[in-house]
Amino acid sequence: MRIAIRSDSGTQVGGGHVMRCLSLAIAARDAGHEVQFVCAEVDGHLGDRIAKSGFEVSWLSAKDLPASGEDIESWRPMPVAQDAEQTIAVLQDVSPDWIILDHYGLGGAWVKALRAALPDLKILALDDLDREPLFADFLLNPAAFPDTPISQPHMAMLKGPAHALLRPEFRTLRPNALKRRTGEVKSVLILPGMVDNLGFAAAALTAMRDLPGLKAEVVMGSQSPSVPQIKALVADVPNWSLTLDATDMAEHLHSADLAIGAGGVSAWERCCLGLPAVNVALAENQQPGV
Repeated sequence: MRIAIRSDSGTQVGGGHVMRCLSLAIAARDAGHEVQFVCAEVDGHLGDRIAKSGFEVSWLSAKDLPASGEDIESWRPMPVAQDAEQTIAVLQDVSPDWIILDHYGLGGAWVKALRAALPDLKILALDDLDREPLFADFLLNPAAFPDTPISQPHMAMLKGPAHALLRPEFRTLRPNALKRRTGEVKSVLILPGMVDNLGFAAAALTAMRDLPGLKAEVVMGSQSPSVPQIKALVADVPNWSLTLDATDMAEHLHSADLAIGAGGVSAWERCCLGLPAVNVALAENQQPGV
């Protein structure tokens, strides 16, 4: 079976959605399926990370970028009709059986455009906001429990934390991680997300100055605008450190005693490893989960 995945990453939208799609892509590949990504070519994208995981990317030309903002609409790399048109052109060439949509900026209108052009295409939508009908065949929402009402007509539902998309290493480390949780806090992991546009990591470190002796590690993306500031802050304290573009996030979470982090996709990783956390909504889409 051939599967296409439409998701974006970058300095505006972060990397959580592409990362969870990578988890699904790896599982699908291990089951014998072909997987290809379809992404907008925007600043700070994770194309190299996708390629290193062994997947091809078809790039969409994002010529009409929206103004920067915190609202979900600003996640669109181009107008919906233009995005759908470019995506359809890619899919007509690739001929997938399924497409997986994980994108807050693309909704029901985008799905309808694909259905009109490719009526045999099956669609799985990843959505934890329930803002509008998506008209997909399946909906995956790990933030909703089985009895949570969802206003999505005529779709099969995959609801609840059992459907959270986590990489295999989290499952492997979970038993040992749960055993080592003693309640004592000696090390704190600060997780502002791939792009720390709001200066969250610096605020957390500044607050920790009044807690001498605690080990602190910040994990973030190398393209975050706050990297120089964080480098300067951790240089002043011997047991503070900064890790950029981590590829072993499960190990970092396993070793920490407490996390201070953004809500969203990474919150499920902390839950899986039983890591106590202070979760903060750094964007509109993170508020329901936090």
